[in-house]
Amino acid sequence: GQTIAIVSDSDINTSDLTSFRSLFGLPTATFKQTETGTDPGIEFNNENTDEEEAIIDVEWSGAVARNATIDLVVSPTTNTTFGGDTSAMYIVDNNFAPILSDSYGNCELFIGTSGNAFYSNLWSQAASEGITVLVASGDSGSAGCDDPDVNDPAEYGLAVGGDASTPYNVAVGGTDFNDLTNP
Repeated sequence: GQTIAIVSDSDINTSDLTSFRSLFGLPTATFKQTETGTDPGIEFNNENTDEEEAIIDVEWSGAVARNATIDLVVSPTTNTTFGGDTSAMYIVDNNFAPILSDSYGNCELFIGTSGNAFYSNLWSQAASEGITVLVASGDSGSAGCDDPDVNDPAEYGLAVGGDASTPYNVAVGGTDFNDLTNP
């Protein structure tokens, strides 16, 4: 019965959500999309579409909390600000939902002092408002600044995601199940 606000800078193909829920025998989702500015449509980055990240978040949050309202909060990316950050600020500043989910990673080293302070302050504000903040722990484990697709382990040493390393959020993830030989 809760609302989970998913931060994004991209719309999703809602047919993907319908197919996912049908495949897993889930009831129809209670899904909404809130746009905080100009609708960016489906956004692309260098490796894939940001829609892929957003649809995974929408699908699995609704699968785990099948009676929750899933609200994808979409903000356009500008030359200076990632749309997901704008969405997170909108959710927190408007006390929009009791749960905020952010799965975009930001290496603590690469975002620097001001970036780390931004997330710490924003998640602190969320905590003071009673918003539970769930943030992806990253795809590279303790080598959080390294590209998981490059076979050069821990080039940047031990590191974590800056947005996941505050005392005001719950870092989620880091588990990989590879049981292909024993389905």
